[in-house]
Amino acid sequence: MPAGYRSSFDSDLVVTCEIATIKGRMRPETIMRTWIAFACLAMIYPAKAQQQETLLCLGEQSTGFKFEGQDWKAVHFNVKNDKFVVRPTKELDGPFGKFNYIVTRIGSNDTKHYCTRGENSSQMACGGLGYGFVVNFKTLRFQDYYGICYVGGENSNDNTPSMTIGTCSRIN
Repeated sequence: MPAGYRSSFDSDLVVTCEIATIKGRMRPETIMRTWIAFACLAMIYPAKAQQQETLLCLGEQSTGFKFEGQDWKAVHFNVKNDKFVVRPTKELDGPFGKFNYIVTRIGSNDTKHYCTRGENSSQMACGGLGYGFVVNFKTLRFQDYYGICYVGGENSNDNTPSMTIGTCSRIN
């Protein structure tokens, strides 16, 4: 390789390596200096923090149960209003511990779910006992579910167990 070879490892960091050769071979001291330089850079150059991503998630299908007469019947629900924004927030104490993301339904100012996304995690689960929201930041798919009412013994259509699935898009 020619002297002054430039190698880009990151858009924020460009390392210039000067490679000295004798008869087509690298000198051992040059190899050692190069490895030491790379090791030092790796230690002092901070790893990139987890990207704070905001997602727009749209429901595509929803199914569940509703109470008819004396029985629960399987039904499909309209997903027209199942539009959510998943966004980072400063870390705060929430109803179930610390959280760093929230989920809101478009058209509402109320937080629907409080979430904790782990460092370097591509998936995040939100919610509590019997309800929640799961999103994958790589596949851009989500599930929103509700189900505590049925196990509580309530037989009415005021609280119908349901699950909605859909896809998300990055909006930042």
